[in-house]
Amino acid sequence: MSTQSKRSISMKISFVFAAIFFLIISLTVILSYVSSKSRLEDEFSNTTIALLNQIRQKTEMVLQEIDKESIDISQWPELTANMEDQFTSEGERILNSLIISNKMQALIRANPNISSIYIYSAKTGRILTDKTNANVMLFPDHQWLHDYDAMQSYHQWLGPRTITEVDQGAGIQRNVISLVRAYPLLSGTRKGAIVLNMDEKTLYDLIKEADIHRLGKTYTINEQGSIISNQNKALVTVGIDGIENIASGQMNDDASVYRDHKERRSIFYVKSPYNGWRYLSVVPNLQSPSILLMRNVLIGVAVVMFIFATLIVLTVNRYTFGPLDRLLKAMSSRTGNGTSEDKNKLRPPFGELSRLEGMFNNFVVSHDQMERQVRESLPGMKWKLIQDILMANRIHYHKLQPQLQSLGIKLHAANYTVMVIELDQRHVLQNPRDLSLYTYAIENIAEEYMNAEHKGVCAELANGRVAGIMSYEVQDEVANQITTLQVADLIRNSVEEALKVTVTIGVGRHYNKMGDIHHSYKEAQEALAYKLIMGNNVVISNDDIEKPNEMELHRFYGLTNHVVAALEQADQAKLKQTISHLFEQLTQKNVKPDMIKQLTIHLVMGSLNTITSKGYDILQFLERPNYIYEDMHLCESIEQIQAYLEGLLSQLINKINEQRVGRVKNETMDMAMAYIEQNYMNSELSLNMLADVFNLSVPYMSRLFKSYTESNFMDILIRKRMDRSRELLEFTSKKINEIAEEVGYTNTHSFTRIFKKYTGQTPGEYREAAVLKKAMECS
Repeated sequence: MSTQSKRSISMKISFVFAAIFFLIISLTVILSYVSSKSRLEDEFSNTTIALLNQIRQKTEMVLQEIDKESIDISQWPELTANMEDQFTSEGERILNSLIISNKMQALIRANPNISSIYIYSAKTGRILTDKTNANVMLFPDHQWLHDYDAMQSYHQWLGPRTITEVDQGAGIQRNVISLVRAYPLLSGTRKGAIVLNMDEKTLYDLIKEADIHRLGKTYTINEQGSIISNQNKALVTVGIDGIENIASGQMNDDASVYRDHKERRSIFYVKSPYNGWRYLSVVPNLQSPSILLMRNVLIGVAVVMFIFATLIVLTVNRYTFGPLDRLLKAMSSRTGNGTSEDKNKLRPPFGELSRLEGMFNNFVVSHDQMERQVRESLPGMKWKLIQDILMANRIHYHKLQPQLQSLGIKLHAANYTVMVIELDQRHVLQNPRDLSLYTYAIENIAEEYMNAEHKGVCAELANGRVAGIMSYEVQDEVANQITTLQVADLIRNSVEEALKVTVTIGVGRHYNKMGDIHHSYKEAQEALAYKLIMGNNVVISNDDIEKPNEMELHRFYGLTNHVVAALEQADQAKLKQTISHLFEQLTQKNVKPDMIKQLTIHLVMGSLNTITSKGYDILQFLERPNYIYEDMHLCESIEQIQAYLEGLLSQLINKINEQRVGRVKNETMDMAMAYIEQNYMNSELSLNMLADVFNLSVPYMSRLFKSYTESNFMDILIRKRMDRSRELLEFTSKKINEIAEEVGYTNTHSFTRIFKKYTGQTPGEYREAAVLKKAMECS
C-alpha cells in the first residue's frame, strides 16, 4: 500500500475523530449554556417571588392592624349612641361627637398608618370625622358610599381614590385606600359604617425598597386590575398596558410568573389571601449580563477545546499505526498462524488489524473462562472457610481477614454471635431438591437481614439447616445479643411470609474473639434442640434454657415408675394422667431434649420389662417392636413424643385386657382384695395374716396375687395406702403423723420415705403443690 494511500486513511481517521470531538464539545457547551441559563432564570424567578412575598407579608401586617383598630372602634360605647342617635338633647349629641373626635385623633396619632377616620350613621345621615361632623350629601368624600351599599361582606378594602383634605387652610390632594367595616360587626341590619383611610404613599413606602437595584418595577393591584400603589402616582387608580385582563384571566395561582410574549416582559406576582390584592413585579425580557458573559466564555472554551482535541488526534494518529504494526508482527511471529498467501491478503491497516482483533478475542475468551471458573468455585471456598470457623479448624484467626474479604465475606474484627436456622416439618418434603431449594432461599433471606445494619454471613448445613455468623462493630454484649434476637425474629417472620414455611432458630451467646465462634455455634445447636419442647416457628436463645439440677432428674426418673405402675394396673385413665403430669414437669423445667428421649426410652424399656415379667409375649403385643427407637427419634416436638408414648402404652394395656378377659375370676382373690380395702389401715396387715384369714399357705396366696393382679401383695397394699394418704393430704388439714397412722404406718419417717419414693415428693411438698394448684384454678 502506497504512502499516499496510508496518508489518505490517516486523514480519514483524523477527520472522523475530529468530527466526533467537535460534536461532543458542541453538545457539551450547548447543554451547559441551556442548563445554566435555565438555572439563572429559575433563581431570578424564585428571588423575585420571595421578595414579593416579603412585601405582601409587610403590607398585610399593616392592613390587619388597621382592621383590628376598626374592630376596637366598633366597641366604643359612644359609637353606639352616635349610630342609634340616643340623645335627649343637642348638647348631649355635641358632647358625644367631641369625645369620639378626640378618640379618633388619639388613634391617628398612635397609628401613623391611618390618615383619617369616618364614622357614618345611616339613621342620622351624617359623617363624623376627627375634624368635622357633616351631612353625608355635603361631605366632600362620599365616593365610597356606593361600594358600601353594594358590599356583601362585613368589611372590604376599597380604593384607591383621590380626596382633598384641608390642612391649615390649604387643600391637599392625596390618594387614599379605605377599609369600610359595617356596623354592627356581625349580625343585624346595617346601621352605619366605620371607614379608616390610609394614604397610598404610606403603602408605597412599604414596597419602594424592592425597586432599588432591580430591572423592573413593583405594583400593587386589586382584583379588578386597578393599580393601588406605585412610584408613578399618575398610574394610581388606573390600569397599565392590559394588566387588568392579565389579572382577571391569567393570574389564578397564589404565586407564579406570567410570560407576556407580546409585550416582551415577565410579570411576577403573588396573591394576598387576606384581601385578594396582587403584588406584581414587571420585568422586561432583557438579556442578563451574567448570561451573556457565560455564553461568551463557553464559546471561547469550546474553540480552545476543539483546537486542542484536533492536535491530540493528529499526534496520536501519527504514532498509532507504527506500534500497532510492530505489535501485530510480534504476535504473528509468536503464534505462527497463517500462510504467506493469507498474510499477503491481509494487509494493513484492515487485514492485519482483523488478525490482531482475533488474537485479542482469544485472550479475552480465555480470561473470561478462567474468571468464570474462579467465580463458580467461590461458593465452595466460602462454605469451607465458614465451616472451618464454626468447627474451630483454624488456628491463626488474625490472618483470616484478607481471605474473608477476597471471598466477599464481610465480618468485623470482633464481637460475634452464631444462630442456627432449621426448616420445620422437613419430613413432608418428598423431593431432596425441594429441601435444598428451601435451604438456599432461607440462607439468602437470613444473610440479607444480617447485613442490613451490621455484618454477617450464612452457610448451608445438612438436613435443612443454615448457620449464620453476625458481627458487630461495638463491643456491647447485651445490646448485640438483643439485636441478634431481633434479627432472628425478622428472619423467621420473613421466611414464613415469603416461603410459606416455618423455621426454628437457635441463638448462641456473644463472644468477642473469632476463635470462640465455635462455642457460640455449639450453644446455638443446643438451643435449637429445645424446639422439641418449645415447638416450631420460634427463636430460642441459649439464655432461655434453664437446665434442671441432678435432684430434679432423679425425681423425673421416679415419676416414670408411676407410669409403669399405671400400666401394671391396666388403668388407661391413670396412665394418661401420669404421662401428662410427667411431660408437664419436663416442659416446665426445660429438660434437655436428649434427656427427654432418654427418659422416654427408659420408660418404654421399663414397661416392656414389666410386661415380660408377667409372662406376656412382647412380639404379640407390638406392631413394630424393632422400630421403637427409630419412631421415637422421628418425633420433632415434645407433644409428638407424649402422643407416641401414650399410644404405645395404651396399645400394651389393650393387649393385657384382651388376655385378661379369658381368665376366670377368682372368688378368693375378690374376697382378699375386699379384705385389703377394709383393713389397709391396720399396721400389722401382712401376707401371712391374709393367708391365715383365708386358710391358705403363704406361697399359694402370693401366686394368686401374682396371677390375678400381676402384682405382689405388698405393692397392692402400698398403692392403696398411698392413694388414701394423697386424698387426705389434698382434701383435709390433718397432720402428717395423723395421716400416717390412719393409713397403717406407726412410724412417720417410714411413711415419708415410702411416700416420696412412690410420688417423687415428700408429703409436705405434695400438700403445698395441691394447694397451689387449687389456688391457680380458682384464680
